[in-house]
Amino acid sequence: MFLEWSRFKDVEVLIDIRHSINYDAGHLPQAISLPFHIDLKKIRQAFRQKKALDDNKVLDHVRDFEPFLEKVNAFAGKSMGFYCDSGGLRSHYLSQLLGDGFHFLKDGFQGYIDDKLSILDIDFDFILLEGFTGSGKTEILRALARAGQQFIDLEEITSKRSLLILFPA
Repeated sequence: MFLEWSRFKDVEVLIDIRHSINYDAGHLPQAISLPFHIDLKKIRQAFRQKKALDDNKVLDHVRDFEPFLEKVNAFAGKSMGFYCDSGGLRSHYLSQLLGDGFHFLKDGFQGYIDDKLSILDIDFDFILLEGFTGSGKTEILRALARAGQQFIDLEEITSKRSLLILFPA
């Protein structure tokens, strides 16, 4: 069953089925990494040859499923929620293999990120401090820090390198 984040977050065990590199770059709070490997090369080849991907032959496109299943079985008796990057192919294949009784995050990790970023739609008050080298910006930021004010020092973050941020239109 594919669930929205609001219902998905109540599962007892969150399992990130993306590659460990993706997990290391960011994951849901309390999620564990248990990569589910599908053979994208075979899948792309089937699409190029205009072959339908038969759900009954899902295992033909999966690698190392038995070790994966053993690790999943360690959580037997608990409600489990799985997620991939987009709630697409990887989640679809795993849902076909596991059957009913398991939960999958609709829209995957990207959907979770989009949900969390939606708070940025509110208005914030920003003050931009800009000026030429030597105009006293650093002293002003130090004074703000001493006063306990919040600020983002982009010069410090970028190690004094020039910074250009482009925003899509």
